[in-house]
Amino acid sequence: MSLVPRDLSLFTRGSAAERKEVADALCRDLSRSGFVKLVNHGLTDKMVGELFDWVRMTIPGGREQSLTGTQNKRFFRTPLEVKQRMAHEPGPSPQRGWSRLGAESSSKLYGKQFGQKDEQERSDAREHFDMGPVNDPNFPNKWPEEEALPGYRAFMESSFTEFQKISTAILKALEVALEIPEGSFAGKVSNSASELRFNRYPAINIEEVRKGSVSRIWPHFDLGVITLLFQDQIGGLEMEDRSKPGSAFIPIEATGQSEMIVNISETLQRWTNNCIRAGLHQVTLPPPLKGFSQGVIPERYSVAFFCKADREASVGPLTSFISAKTPAAYDDMTAIEYQQQRLLAAY
Repeated sequence: MSLVPRDLSLFTRGSAAERKEVADALCRDLSRSGFVKLVNHGLTDKMVGELFDWVRMTIPGGREQSLTGTQNKRFFRTPLEVKQRMAHEPGPSPQRGWSRLGAESSSKLYGKQFGQKDEQERSDAREHFDMGPVNDPNFPNKWPEEEALPGYRAFMESSFTEFQKISTAILKALEVALEIPEGSFAGKVSNSASELRFNRYPAINIEEVRKGSVSRIWPHFDLGVITLLFQDQIGGLEMEDRSKPGSAFIPIEATGQSEMIVNISETLQRWTNNCIRAGLHQVTLPPPLKGFSQGVIPERYSVAFFCKADREASVGPLTSFISAKTPAAYDDMTAIEYQQQRLLAAY
């Protein structure tokens, strides 16, 4: 099953009929698989290119000049001592700064659901940088020194704002499609708790992945409301084949760097009382390497925006989705309580 790109501009700038049409299409796609692809989402091709320019170690094709005009503007190329000074401390708090290779283990969150054993021996082969809201008094961001990476902080902060606008538009579209009161979703997401992440997956031997103790990311659900994702052209992202739950996955083809992938996360599943379920996904061997037992999986990069509920907002089911036939499937708790409970298992 392939994902049909949906034009978000028809919702943000279209007529009433166009808004309703694209909202319904988004809701159908997300209800069916937990995923959808978006074009004309609000981030220009230039801005998406700059996002990847900041994240990559090298420029594809061997080009020495970066898109922004300077060769050294790449986060993961900064010296180890610079990254260590902004290292995230493992634990249940929202992630900030740099997390070393293998620091997070998605298998510990979800391994038992898929018959995995000895989850503590399974690791994720990636490093990442995370930032939250610009002025977060509770969980402040960690940045490289300006002289180490000039312009990085300013660009990331402006990017966070753009992702925030897009996530709000998507949630408003789902409100329209589900015919629930305005603000049911978007009103609980001021993005005071959302996060923007850069992922780097170093090159890794296929043999190492085949052993079963390391994967780029194990099957998992995201914790927030929705996730917005850009991936490079390497491939490897897969979504669950819901006709074969937990046992089969379908590659999400990387057809264009500016094509945005959106997936439902756990909080929205809880809000809708399982009406719209979270999208199970993983990152593994790219399709061209599936049949190989030897060789090297190329380095891969992605940019993810985790739209999360405001920390004191409830993540229990909304009244619009509760009835005598569908009683509340989840307990009432705050978003920060839920996130800390889940993150504690990942470290």
